[in-house]
Amino acid sequence: TDSSGRQVATASQVRTVRALLGPVSAVSASAGTLTVLGQAVTVQADTVFDTTLGSLAAVHTGQLVEVYGSFDAAAGTVLATRIAAVATGKTYSVRGTVTSLDTARQTFVLAGQTYSYAGLSASDRAALVAGALLKFDVQSSTDSSGRWVVGAQRSGQGSSGDRDSAKLEGLIASISSATRLVVEGTAVDISSAKVSGTPRVGAKVEVSGALRSGVLVATEVQVSSSGGGGGGGGGSTSFEVEGRLSSVDTAAKRFTIVSSGRSTRIGYGRSDLVVKGSGCTLASLASCTLKLHVVGVLSADRSVLDATAIEFDN
Repeated sequence: TDSSGRQVATASQVRTVRALLGPVSAVSASAGTLTVLGQAVTVQADTVFDTTLGSLAAVHTGQLVEVYGSFDAAAGTVLATRIAAVATGKTYSVRGTVTSLDTARQTFVLAGQTYSYAGLSASDRAALVAGALLKFDVQSSTDSSGRWVVGAQRSGQGSSGDRDSAKLEGLIASISSATRLVVEGTAVDISSAKVSGTPRVGAKVEVSGALRSGVLVATEVQVSSSGGGGGGGGGSTSFEVEGRLSSVDTAAKRFTIVSSGRSTRIGYGRSDLVVKGSGCTLASLASCTLKLHVVGVLSADRSVLDATAIEFDN
C-alpha cells in the first residue's frame, strides 16, 4: 500500500514481445487493416499507436513499422495491440510458431505467411521444427517467388527460469487436453486453476500462476473473446500509466508524461475526470514535479489516453 492508500505491486520483470518489424506493403484505414512482411494485421478498438503515427490514417505503404500483438489463427491475422513507426535501417524481423515445414522447398509457414529459409545457416536450421516458437531476422527483399527470406533465428520463448509469481496475457494458440493450453508459445497447465469462461483456440486469456520448468502452472485463468475489431473508434478498456510530466498544453488540455523512457500523451478534458492527491492541481500542472498516476481510455484516434482519473503522488 502506498502513501495514498492505493494497493500496488512491484514487478520484477515485464516482457513485451514484438510480432513484426518491417515495411508496410498495403494499408486500408477504412477496413482497419495493413500488411507487413506479407502478414495481415488487424487494428482493434484498443490498438495503441505511438505519438509519431497517431492513427492508422498516418500509416503509408513503404513505411517501416513495428507491430505488437498476437496471431489469431482462426481469423488468419495478427491482432495488433500497438503499432509504432521505426527508423530506417532497422533489421526486419518476425516472430511466431513454425508450421507447414517443407524441407524440399526450404519453406515454412508462420502466422499464415510462407517464408523461405534458403538463407538460414546449418546451425539455425537445427531448431527449425514444426511447432517451435522462433524469432527470425528477415532479409530486406523477397526472393524470385515473392517470398520473404529469413536469416538468423532466435528462440521466441521467454526465460524458462522458475518464478513463484507470473502473469501472461495473449491468445490461446492450441489446446492439447482439458488441462493443457499453449498461450503465446508458453505451455499452460490449468489442472488446478480457477477458470472463468471457456478456453478455446483464438480466445484471449489472462493467466496468473507460477512458472515451473517453462510451464506456467495456473492458479487463475480469465477467458474473453479474441477481440478482432476492425478500425472503429476508441476502446472502453482502461489503461494505467505512471510517470512525470515532460510538457503541458493547457489550451488543448493535454500533457505528456514519461515513464521508463516512453512518452504518453494524456488528455484531461473529460467532464467525468476524477482528481486525487495533493501538492498539484490541474491548474498548476505546468509547474508540477510530482509523479502522476493516470487511469484512462484511448481517444477515438487512439493517439491519446483520455484520463478518467489522475492522482498526484507525493
